[in-house]
Amino acid sequence: MRRIAFGLAIVFVSVPLLAQAASTFAFRLRIDGMTGDLGAGTAFFKSCTGLESTTEVVEYREGGESGTIRKIPGTLRYGNITLKRGITADNSLALWRGLLEDGHFDQARRSGTIVLVDKANREIARWNLVNAWPARLSIEADETSGDPQEILVIAVDSSRRP
Repeated sequence: MRRIAFGLAIVFVSVPLLAQAASTFAFRLRIDGMTGDLGAGTAFFKSCTGLESTTEVVEYREGGESGTIRKIPGTLRYGNITLKRGITADNSLALWRGLLEDGHFDQARRSGTIVLVDKANREIARWNLVNAWPARLSIEADETSGDPQEILVIAVDSSRRP
């Protein structure tokens, strides 16, 4: 059994189910205003992590003799999203990253969506991205196969599931 934190739920699944999920589902990224070899700014990825939101817990000591510590919500933060896929001829992610490298930060910030799809390309879940920009784009060897893979890290102002 493995413990998986996904969104706000923690799910316990068997290892064979994880293997099936890895080969059955994919993540579709669509960035507004982008076009590329795949058309309409859409790319598919085999892995996605970092779709999370965290609220800082602020502790303060209540006055008086009890010295009770109270907790209140603090700063809301959204995680950086990491997407992985095999190398393709599509250069739209490199062009998007290039906007940032050339100093066009305002042009690089885009809204978009990440959609979990099954083998038939049916939508399972969706996350809306606000002010997303490519914080990192790299090529690394896949840990399992050793094949080259493209890794995209996206910084966002928010990533919410509607």
